[in-house]
Amino acid sequence: MTYILVTLICAAVAYLAWIMIDYLAVEQDLLPAIERRRGQAEKLSMEVEWESDQKSKLHEKVQQIQRSVDDLQARVNLARKELQTEQTLLRRVELEVNRKELKARRKVAAG
Repeated sequence: MTYILVTLICAAVAYLAWIMIDYLAVEQDLLPAIERRRGQAEKLSMEVEWESDQKSKLHEKVQQIQRSVDDLQARVNLARKELQTEQTLLRRVELEVNRKELKARRKVAAG
């Protein structure tokens, strides 16, 4: 009976050793994987920060361009108004010149 008990104890110790070896092997595989994941997470965090900075810079540039477009649009509108004013003035001058020419022709024809 003692042999059976000693055999069972030896088997239990061997089984416990096998469990410990298996646990240590899994732990040794997991630790580098965890470190790799941490490194990847840090790298992704840096990329997100960089992209966020780039996004804010682009947003700033877009706002500057939008302000420039608005300024140019205002200048175009002002130039159009000035053009209309000049065209109206030109038409008035042309009408006055035509009217004076017509009066001069009437005088020549009457006289």
